Amino acid sequence: MKKWAISVALAVVAIGAVVATTSASSGKTSKKIRIGLVLPALSNEAINDVKLGAEARAKQLGNVQVLVAASYKGEDQAKGMENFIAAKVDVIGYDSIDAAAVGPAVQKANAAGIPVIGLISKADKGKHVTFIAADFRQDGEIIGRWMNKSLHGKGNVALAEGNPADAAGQQLKSGFKTGLAVGGSKIKLVAVAPTNWDRVKALSVATDILTAHPDLQGFYGMNDDVALGALQAIESSGREASILLAGHNGTCEALSSILKAKLDFTVMLFNKPLGVQFVDASLQVLKGKKFPAFTKAPVFGIDTSTAKAILEGKAKAPAALQADVKSRLQKAKAGCK
Repeated sequence: MKKWAISVALAVVAIGAVVATTSASSGKTSKKIRIGLVLPALSNEAINDVKLGAEARAKQLGNVQVLVAASYKGEDQAKGMENFIAAKVDVIGYDSIDAAAVGPAVQKANAAGIPVIGLISKADKGKHVTFIAADFRQDGEIIGRWMNKSLHGKGNVALAEGNPADAAGQQLKSGFKTGLAVGGSKIKLVAVAPTNWDRVKALSVATDILTAHPDLQGFYGMNDDVALGALQAIESSGREASILLAGHNGTCEALSSILKAKLDFTVMLFNKPLGVQFVDASLQVLKGKKFPAFTKAPVFGIDTSTAKAILEGKAKAPAALQADVKSRLQKAKAGCK
């Protein structure tokens, strides 16, 4: 169950002048490559992981600077992108919170000749070098199928979504509905309400849904912060034993809740590696490499029994994700410190 994402004003962490670096051995000067990164609010752990991964890769490379602007408002994200265009950065990457609001800024970057890479959720206008993300429709279907199976194909469920203008959120919802309907299921989606990805708003929304639907058996909070807000409402109602709760992202707090058998299921994203992948792709683009329109990022669905089995050495995540999954579960078990 997910999140306590707080809507924040646009925060430009760093927009600097062109920096030149000199090699002591060769005496040559090379321009530092500047990459603009526009994200939703960094109070969301999964979003902040993209930033951390990108910055870590830039630091490792030495000649790359990642500049970050973050907001849960589409118009502020557009302003952040326009600031990067004015600063003449080399590449811009972004995760759109509002596809329509950010689209014109993508077009401005295109006109300025700045390569644009979409991350997680992209605008509905403009040209992109590639789009790096999980298959969110598939993620939603994973969650829907899990709930369908867990409820044996019957019951009433609710969805607390994020922002209806968010393209990734719409894909998650579509996939979730598909998963719920598999196998001739008789499950009914009785309530859908937006939260703007805000945990406090999710608490209020979930409280209203629980009041209106005393016969609810399942609840999906579209990300872990939203799900954790819904968990507060479910626990306050005394119905935690009768309602299955799912989230999405795999934040440490969510994984900790899963290990305690409070949150029942989430889909883990791997956003630090995605941040690294974004920086590497940016550099390759500047060297002329061509990318497919969509570059898929990995995910892993996990429930309480699987999480505990992995920690006990009785189960494993897919080989490429094993170390990361186990490390994150160990951190969650230790209290996320």
